[in-house]
Amino acid sequence: MFRALPWCFFSSRDGSGSPFWRYALISSLLFGLIHWENGAHEVVSTFMLGFVACVLYVKINNIWPLIGAHFVTDVRSFW
Repeated sequence: MFRALPWCFFSSRDGSGSPFWRYALISSLLFGLIHWENGAHEVVSTFMLGFVACVLYVKINNIWPLIGAHFVTDVRSFW
């Protein structure tokens, strides 16, 4: 939801500038903000992780490794 769909939207739009930076900043910010319940440190860390995930997604063009990594992170933190 925060990687593939926004990338499809931003990469298909015409306009000046790089669609990657808008995509990465907006989707990372939204990803960070949905983790607000754990405090500001969580928002900042998930924003940075989201930005790295954007870079990886654009490079490998495959969402499944990122889904797997998020799953492992959630299992590890909630177990």
